[in-house]
Amino acid sequence: MKKNLILPIVLFGTATIFGIGKSISFFSDSVNDDAKKHSSSIKENKNTTETTKYPKIFEATPASVNWPLITDVTTKSLEGNLESTLSYPSTVSYNVNTKIDFTGDSVTDSNVVFWEGTSSNNSWTATGNINTINSSVYIQLDVKPTNSGTFTVNKIEGLVGAAGTGNMYYQAFYSLNSDFSNPVSIQAATKLPNNGSSALSVTLSTAVVLSGTQKMYVRFYPYLAAAATNKQFGLRNIKISGTMEGSVANPATVSTTAMTSISTTTAVTGGTISSNGGGAVTASGVVYSTNENPTTADSKTTENATSGSYTSNLSGLLPSTTYYVRAYATNSAGTSYGSQVSFTTLANIVAPTVTTTSQSQVTNKSFVVSGNVADWGGANVTDRGIVYSTSANPTIDNATKISTGTGLGTFSSYAYGVASSTLYYVRTFATNAAGTSYGSQATVTTKATEPDVIKTIAKDGSGDYTTVQAAFDAVPDNYTGRWIIHIKPGTYTERPTLLANKINVFLIGDNADTTVITNNISAGDINPDTGIAYGTSLSQTMAVFGSDFTASKITFANTFVNSTANTQINSSTQAVALKTQGDRQAFYDCKILGYQDTYLGNSIGRAYFKNCYIEGNVDFIFGRQTVVFDHCTTYINRNNSVVTAPSTEATTKFGFVFLDCNLTVPAAGTADFNGTIISNFHFGRAWQNTPKSAFIRCETPSMLNPTGWTTPINGTIPVTFVEYGNTGAGATPDRLAQRSNGGVVLTETDSQVYTISNVFKKDTDPSFVFDWVPEASVNIDFETLAVNDVKDNKLLVYPNPFTNQVTIALDLKSNSDINITIYDVNGRVVKTLKSNEKKGSNQFVIDTKDLKTGIYFYNLKTNSGESTGKLIKK
Repeated sequence: MKKNLILPIVLFGTATIFGIGKSISFFSDSVNDDAKKHSSSIKENKNTTETTKYPKIFEATPASVNWPLITDVTTKSLEGNLESTLSYPSTVSYNVNTKIDFTGDSVTDSNVVFWEGTSSNNSWTATGNINTINSSVYIQLDVKPTNSGTFTVNKIEGLVGAAGTGNMYYQAFYSLNSDFSNPVSIQAATKLPNNGSSALSVTLSTAVVLSGTQKMYVRFYPYLAAAATNKQFGLRNIKISGTMEGSVANPATVSTTAMTSISTTTAVTGGTISSNGGGAVTASGVVYSTNENPTTADSKTTENATSGSYTSNLSGLLPSTTYYVRAYATNSAGTSYGSQVSFTTLANIVAPTVTTTSQSQVTNKSFVVSGNVADWGGANVTDRGIVYSTSANPTIDNATKISTGTGLGTFSSYAYGVASSTLYYVRTFATNAAGTSYGSQATVTTKATEPDVIKTIAKDGSGDYTTVQAAFDAVPDNYTGRWIIHIKPGTYTERPTLLANKINVFLIGDNADTTVITNNISAGDINPDTGIAYGTSLSQTMAVFGSDFTASKITFANTFVNSTANTQINSSTQAVALKTQGDRQAFYDCKILGYQDTYLGNSIGRAYFKNCYIEGNVDFIFGRQTVVFDHCTTYINRNNSVVTAPSTEATTKFGFVFLDCNLTVPAAGTADFNGTIISNFHFGRAWQNTPKSAFIRCETPSMLNPTGWTTPINGTIPVTFVEYGNTGAGATPDRLAQRSNGGVVLTETDSQVYTISNVFKKDTDPSFVFDWVPEASVNIDFETLAVNDVKDNKLLVYPNPFTNQVTIALDLKSNSDINITIYDVNGRVVKTLKSNEKKGSNQFVIDTKDLKTGIYFYNLKTNSGESTGKLIKK
């Protein structure tokens, strides 16, 4: 049997006795008293120490190393004379991200996260079993004593978390060998909550005693039984602790924090105790004076921190005065000081200092201007952002103001709803108690609104493209007009993706029953490009990343069935039909068909479904997006189905909102694809983060389980599962009284927040930059919009419908006379235009302010022919 006890290399004679909780010192109290009489003080401008006494050697004192792993992989806190390092193999990468809730407040925290792969390729290798680690993926901590001490390790603790999956496991071991041979298990296979953390607290059954150069190595092995991508593993406050003997305490190591928030009579500073020197820190804080090199005999704060960082607030200062500050920490070896910093208090509170730094994302209707509040002026910055106008030198009193937070630092303000082809003057601003200041003036010229473009997809080759992907690829980046794609009837077996820079795209079919985009990829299928399984989030038939996207009268389907037979072959039966990942994405009169995980709203953003049909069974509407289903129909195709599995972020006010929907089921006695009679389903269940689903004024059948909501996927987490005004056999009073697993029946007053306009407001998530109200319907008449040929001369009419003007664009092959006539529905001429134009591109802008709302017709004659079309004024 392997022994874990390592004896010290040097034994101090037979008088040394090791007992339980006891030790014998070779130095009596009188020696320490004498040491006090001869203590000396060393003072320098940098880190200094005042020595007051020598500690007893061999006295057992607490010792530990703590790795926060919050902002970096180098910061650590040492209690006792220890050394410790962190390492990981080349198969592991890391960054700092907000992925995992370590504090238990249902909000993901900024922390170091690790993953298997490179910085640009997060890809986990399958271990094939939940009890099998991947020995090449780990995070290692080591620790050893210094200063001739003996470190007895008896406890390892901290927080361990995962993000992006509820199927990650980890195991932990320690070894006393640099090659990690003969490892000892300290934590068996443990499943981690998705976007959450699990506490590790292990008291070693046999303490490990380290001395001399002996190190203890602790490894954490995260792993997944099935291959996956974009998953993270996190550690926080990993502490290896025990007792230290035989080591003389050194002075603590402390550094001084830079000054911040300097005002007329106050300022903020602090310090960091990176090592207690092997003796307990009994006092800490900062000392300050108008003279250099202040000590504890001068003014000081008392923070009582024993390790790590602390903050000290200075008050009662004099205006316009220079002060010198040092952090301090006291242990049995004396008082240590950090390096000296100086600052001068303000004479008066003044307006903040703000600069205008850049402009970006300029479109025909929006732009972004960024700034930086570099100095607070002595009082809290209560407002900051931009002001803009078509006149120079805009202010908060005479221009449009966009507020973007408070405080110091960089910010970006998004102006939306501006006019196209317009010069704007923009300044950043910042406000405090003394007033408002402005950054330098920037000028932004918005882009012109480009004309509508109409393209056609047809399987028979009669259009511009034969596949959806080809049509998507042809969309110019950041096109400012409407890029309208007419997809003709047919079954398109492909997996198209619309990229994020392809905006303002309309994908319009003629009928969802005859226009189908389909595939049958499941999460467990192997991606031929990577050699690993697709995973759920990459199994989709169609993905939409571009914002301001609209689809109408199309079916999106994934035909892979999560049957018992298929599960025996491939246990990862998730198969997404449609994935949306962007903002302001709308679907009208569409069908989304699948089985497990039919629709994935995969990011923070907003999506809208109107008069759509969504079919599936297990969690078939899931994800993080804020989505409104307006007058939609859901349908379950397996017994014990679950409609929603939201993973709404804590910062997002709304998740999935069903308004006036119909939750339909098969006829009583219908068997599903497994041969089981369909008799039960639930509104939803918690997936991860802070799930939110609402069913308002929906029709519910008797098959709806009386509890409404079923048990969560990854353990109990805070949820917002609500309903109001539902009808049908699933919402009778006796059933409403049985709602559970977080389900709440709202009052009429509480239900009033669930409106389309309120759910899609910009303040429902910090990332939303303006309110969004989607169109109530989309009706595009391709006869009206079509690009016509006038004897090979290309003709385009836009916008159509129009309001105050309509443009007729004509590409002439040769010089020609032009005659344009516009008629009302009674055949009366209401507008005429005659000219002679040269070959090439020509545009004719016709003012229509005086025309009444209604239908009109145009006739265009050139030397080579004529064309007639319909116009609509709205």
